[in-house]
Amino acid sequence: MIRFLHVRPQQDGKPTTRGGVTVAYVFNPEMDQVDHWAYARCSSKDNFCRKTGRIIAEGRLHSPRQSRKILPCSEKAFIASVTAFVAL
Repeated sequence: MIRFLHVRPQQDGKPTTRGGVTVAYVFNPEMDQVDHWAYARCSSKDNFCRKTGRIIAEGRLHSPRQSRKILPCSEKAFIASVTAFVAL
C-alpha cells in the first residue's frame, strides 16, 4: 500500500505556501512495516502542490534509481526519522 507524507516549512507556527517535501512510501499493514520510500522536493520559489508532489514522489518510488530501500521499521518510527531527514 502506497502512502504519502507532506512536510512543509513553518513560519510563525503556520505552514508556508512555498517549498516543501512530499514523501511516498510502501507500507505493509499486516506487518506494520515500511520497507522503501522516495521523495519530491518543491523549490522554495514555487508554491507547494500536494498533487504534483504525489505524482513525482510516486514515480520515483517505482524507479530503481530513485527509490530508497531501508531496513523494515514501523510506520511511526519511519515518519519520525523521515521528518527529521527532510527538515527544512
